[in-house]
Amino acid sequence: IIVSYFLPVILNKRNNGKWTATWDKEALLSLQLDLRLMWVGSVRYANAPIPVEDEDAVSAVLAEMNCYPVFINQTMHHQFFDVFCKQS
Repeated sequence: IIVSYFLPVILNKRNNGKWTATWDKEALLSLQLDLRLMWVGSVRYANAPIPVEDEDAVSAVLAEMNCYPVFINQTMHHQFFDVFCKQS
């Protein structure tokens, strides 16, 4: 089980409203190993939060990749990522 702040995935929402996800090859943690891995972390979508009504659909798409998202609000993201992580 790997826990990271951001999951190493790229999310896209198609015009028909369907969510898709691919591995982010640029992310250091997106290494493909011969191990069964489970990823837990928050997700990014065009630097905006995932709408609450889309969380189940995003979770289902990511589960196919053994990724399990943690949805956080913008205030928590700012306090943790921008303040705690970047200023400590």
